Amino acid sequence: MRLMPHYRGLIRSTLLSAALLLAAVFDVAHADNVVGAWESPAANNWPLISVHAALTPDGRVLTYGTWSVINGQNNPAQQTGYFKYDIWDPATGLNGPHLTLDSARESDIFCSSQVILPQSGSIFIAGGDNWTGTGTTNTGNNNSNIFRPSDNTLYRETVTQQPLVYRNMNRARWYSSSTALTNGEIYIQGGNGGGDRPEVRDLNGNFRLLSGVDTSTLAATFPRNFLAPDGRVFGYDTNGKMYYVNTAGTGQITMAGQFNSSYAGWTSSAAMYRPGKILQMGGNSNGSVVVDITGPQPVVTPVNQLMSSKRQWVSATVLADGRVVATGGSGQDNTLTDVNTSAEIWDPSTGTWTVGPSGSRARMYHSGALLLPSGAVLITGGGAPGPLQNLHSEIYYPSYLYSGPGVFAARPTLNPALSPNSLEIGRSGGPTSAERSPTGPEWSGLSWVLASVALVFWSTAFLPPNSSTVIPVDIWRIRPWIALRKRSLKWKKMFSARVLIRPHDALKSHLASRSTWRNSSRGIMPRPKPACVQ
Repeated sequence: MRLMPHYRGLIRSTLLSAALLLAAVFDVAHADNVVGAWESPAANNWPLISVHAALTPDGRVLTYGTWSVINGQNNPAQQTGYFKYDIWDPATGLNGPHLTLDSARESDIFCSSQVILPQSGSIFIAGGDNWTGTGTTNTGNNNSNIFRPSDNTLYRETVTQQPLVYRNMNRARWYSSSTALTNGEIYIQGGNGGGDRPEVRDLNGNFRLLSGVDTSTLAATFPRNFLAPDGRVFGYDTNGKMYYVNTAGTGQITMAGQFNSSYAGWTSSAAMYRPGKILQMGGNSNGSVVVDITGPQPVVTPVNQLMSSKRQWVSATVLADGRVVATGGSGQDNTLTDVNTSAEIWDPSTGTWTVGPSGSRARMYHSGALLLPSGAVLITGGGAPGPLQNLHSEIYYPSYLYSGPGVFAARPTLNPALSPNSLEIGRSGGPTSAERSPTGPEWSGLSWVLASVALVFWSTAFLPPNSSTVIPVDIWRIRPWIALRKRSLKWKKMFSARVLIRPHDALKSHLASRSTWRNSSRGIMPRPKPACVQ
C-alpha cells in the first residue's frame, strides 16, 4: 500500500524531536529514571488556550478552543472555536513557532469532540457551540467539521457534489464523545442537545441515528466510551452507569450496572491501559477503580491505594510502558484550592500510585494531556473560564526516558532488512533475535502494548479488537498509523520484538482474506478492504 502524502515528513519530525529532546536543558536534580522530569517555560508559549488537542498522523498537534475577534480586537483567551486553530510541531520544541490559522468561520467547534478518520487520516470534529457575535451560548450545534493535515485546512463538511449543502449530524452536540469503530465508522454519543440518541458516521460521511439506543437516562456530557474486545462500545456516564452499545443497524443498548459515584464525576478522567481494562480516576474523590470488560460482565475493582489528593479535572494518559500518569486537577471544581501539579503515576503491575515531580502551572477545567511521538507527554490548556488563562504548555518526560539523573537513555535500532514485507492476519512472521535490544531481550510487557495499539488506536486502521499477527513493534510508536514504524531511533529499554495476538474468532475468517500488512519506507500500514477506501 502506498502511503498517503500527509505521512511524509514523519521520520524527519521524529528524529528532530529526539535531537531537541537530548539537547534540552533540565534541572539535573529533578530529571531521573525513577520519576522523570518536566520542561516548563516560564513565559506563555501558546497562542491560545488548548481546550482541545489532537495528535495528527504526521506527528503534529492540533489545538483550538479560544481566540475571539470582536470589533477588530483580538482576545486569545475567550472561549470559542469560531475564529482560530493552531498547529504545532513537537520537533520545534515548546518555544518553537506555531502555525495559527484563521478558520472559515462556518462553525464554532468549541466543546466539540474529535477523532482521527481511519480512511484519510483527517480529524473529524463533531458538534460544538454557537457564536453570537460577542460570545458562545454553551449550547450545541449539529455541524460536522474536518481538519485535513495534508494542507492544514479546517472546513465544514458538505454533501458530495453539493458544495452549498452542509453535511450535519442528526443531533446538536455540546460535550459529546466520538469513538472509532473496527469498521472505520465513528460512533458519536451524548453532548447537550443530543443526549437522547447516539449516531454513527459511516465511511461516506453520512450520519445514521441509532433509534434503537435510548441514552436519555444517562448523563449527556462526556460519556466515557471505549471499544470493547467484542467490538461493541462500552461506556459509562458521569454517575457511573455502565452500558454496552451494539452499533449495527438501528443499534441496541444493554445496561451493565453502576459503580459507586464516589469514583465518578464529570471532572474525573479515564484511560484504557490494557485491552478491556480501564482505570477511572479523580472527580468526586481521590479514589480510583479498575473496570475490567474482558469478561461477560464488567467487573469494578477499587484501587487499594488512594491518590495523593482529590483531583478534579485531572487528565489520564497511558504512557509508553503501560503505566498511567495523572496530571492537573485541584481539590475544588475549577478553583485554586488544593491544586495538584504533580505527575502521579499508577503502575498496573503493583496497583500503586507514585507521586512524581511537579509542573509549573495549575491545570483544571479545559486542560488536557497528550502522549507525543517521543514518549513524552504534552500538558496543555486550562481556563476560559477559570482562575488562570493558560496560554501555556509544558512537557512531562517520564522516567523511562532516562538512564540516570539528568541523562537521557539511548535507544536501540530496528533493522527493516530483518522484517518481512507483508504479513497477513493469522500468519506468523517478524523480526529475528538480531533486532533485540543491545542490553538484552527485554520483552516484558510487549503483548499488551500491541494489544492496546490494536484496541485503542489501530481500531482506526481497520484492525479488530484483539487483532492478530506476529509483527515487529517499536513500542515508542503507540500512535495511530505509525505504531509499527521501523526506523533507527536510539533509546534505552525501547526495543523491537515478535508479538502474537490472536484475532477475535468471529472476525478472523472475514479479515484474513481482506487485510494485509504491507511494508513501505514509512513502516507497516494496513491495507483496508476495498469497501473502506474513500
